Amino acid sequence: MLIFFVLTRLVLDFFLNYKRFGVLKFMFGLRLKNLKAAGVFSFLFVFLGTEVFSQTSGTVEECSFGVFRSQYGDMFDVRYWQNQLDDNYYFHTGLYDDAINFAWAVNFLGIYWGAGYNAKVMNHKAWPHNLTDMDVCIMAGIPSLGLGVRASYYDKNVYKGLGTAAPKVEIGKTFESVPVKLGFEAEGKFRYWKSLHLDVAQIPFIFKFDFSPDGMRGAGGTYTVMPTLKYPSAVNEVSGLAPMQGFSVWAGWKWNILDNLEFGLRPSFMINFNCINTADYSINKRMSELDQDGVGSLVENLNWIPENGNTEWRVSVPFSAVYGVTEKVQIVVGFKCGFYWANFDHMSEKHTGGRNLHGTVNETGFALGLKAEMNKNAVFQIGSSYIRQLSLNPEGNTTGSPKDYETDAPNISVSNLFDQPVTVSLTLRF
Repeated sequence: MLIFFVLTRLVLDFFLNYKRFGVLKFMFGLRLKNLKAAGVFSFLFVFLGTEVFSQTSGTVEECSFGVFRSQYGDMFDVRYWQNQLDDNYYFHTGLYDDAINFAWAVNFLGIYWGAGYNAKVMNHKAWPHNLTDMDVCIMAGIPSLGLGVRASYYDKNVYKGLGTAAPKVEIGKTFESVPVKLGFEAEGKFRYWKSLHLDVAQIPFIFKFDFSPDGMRGAGGTYTVMPTLKYPSAVNEVSGLAPMQGFSVWAGWKWNILDNLEFGLRPSFMINFNCINTADYSINKRMSELDQDGVGSLVENLNWIPENGNTEWRVSVPFSAVYGVTEKVQIVVGFKCGFYWANFDHMSEKHTGGRNLHGTVNETGFALGLKAEMNKNAVFQIGSSYIRQLSLNPEGNTTGSPKDYETDAPNISVSNLFDQPVTVSLTLRF
């Protein structure tokens, strides 16, 4: 909590009083004309030499549980990128979910260009020497066609080549006469059980439809289908496996209650069929038999094989308020309630429904954030969010009976909120 307020105060003092920092002002002013060129160079570098990131979420999104959107949330969205269409060059950096982000966006030659990089940075001392967990992306938007295209690549190596390589292409189409936005994603998730030994390939196809001017108001939905394909070096038998399928819908409202107060509501529903149970360790046992060097004990919770008949659904109702303390400083407060249900046991901390048996799990969330416009060219955001989800603690259960499990979930409180990882970002416009 102390760190939260110290960082906030330091950044506010700097940017709100930036005229006192004559040297830095001089440095930025001296190099302003070269920044656009540097942005183009950075884009070409990313385009030619790296891979790209798939999800963008800023502090406003995190602290409102998706009710409100920020500039960063639109920056790489193939359907909403036109909200950022102007003649400026943008740079963004931030820390989200223990990952550091860098992003660039610029209008050049009548086309909107974007590039981004995202990589895990926390707990690095415990990582094996060859671990990677990063994604990178490039994007182009053509205003005359209302068309956005993004290519991305995600790479996660857990141990000795065990992990996932996932290239993805996204296409979005917007229409001028009506607020209709269409999206399509195709991704290849190549699952490796050992270096250069491919297990299976999963190819999710995602179709999106939104009737919304800005992603906050209106309604929308998605449909996902993902077949699983076996390779000659596979350790898992997936013949006869039905494709994973999923549907989701959302609706959003936003009201200006006062001149300095906005309120929003965004209920949603999702359901998945033949979904993946991350707590199914059968794949880990097979890997352990094939490679007797401890890999099996290191990769629990990495099951990626769906199972016929596995079904899960979630109802989520987030609501949020944005209060303008001043013309340049806003406070974001978010609340969330919902239910998760599954017809299978999922005793894994990394599973969507937490560590639980089959049945219903309650979810309650609270978030608090701050957005400060330091000047017309700089926006700073910081905040934290916490979702309370009841989770079973299997330690000490000697009988194996569900009634002997203990539940573990900290209460919703300000102190527990600030125990969560901080989300922080800075967006600069040149």
